[in-house]
Amino acid sequence: MLNSQNPWIEIKRSSQRIEYQREVSSSDQKYPWQAMFAFQIGIRSFDERLKLKWGFNSAVLLEEALDRQKLFIESQLYNNPMDNRIEQRTLALRCICVPKSGLLLGLVAKVLAESQEKAQSFALNYLRELESIFPYDYTVRPATSMEEFNRLTGKEILSKCNVPTSIAQIRRFESPLQKSKGIFRIVGI
Repeated sequence: MLNSQNPWIEIKRSSQRIEYQREVSSSDQKYPWQAMFAFQIGIRSFDERLKLKWGFNSAVLLEEALDRQKLFIESQLYNNPMDNRIEQRTLALRCICVPKSGLLLGLVAKVLAESQEKAQSFALNYLRELESIFPYDYTVRPATSMEEFNRLTGKEILSKCNVPTSIAQIRRFESPLQKSKGIFRIVGI
């Protein structure tokens, strides 16, 4: 369930237009708008997790937690070769060592859409989906301000950095490529 406060969603024009040609229609699909949001991830205490265990034995608690994490990760990869729909959403885990504060765990998501209104709607739907399926061994709380969003995404630290930001970037790339009968997935760095 969402917090009583509204989540912060950053909506802007996408830096790149992404176009995919489909066999079904002759027109290109364009996604010129993007919406991003972020969650702060907290780790529940052992006693809290012990109350939430599936089995009857606390010795299997770690195994159950790993199963929930695996199910969450698998749920985020949409790969149905029989479906022509191409998902335009990205999810990234940010582990940021904040000076004098410790480790900050953030989950950052981005959706692409044809219009600003759809970007807002898709982002809210994705936010609710992630919040409901994230493993309950953790707590997730959406950023509710631009400052909190910047802290969770790492923008705050990078803006204070004297070195070029490209040094601090690590990018993962996943993209579906159209083939004659289906879709290939490419993953790269």
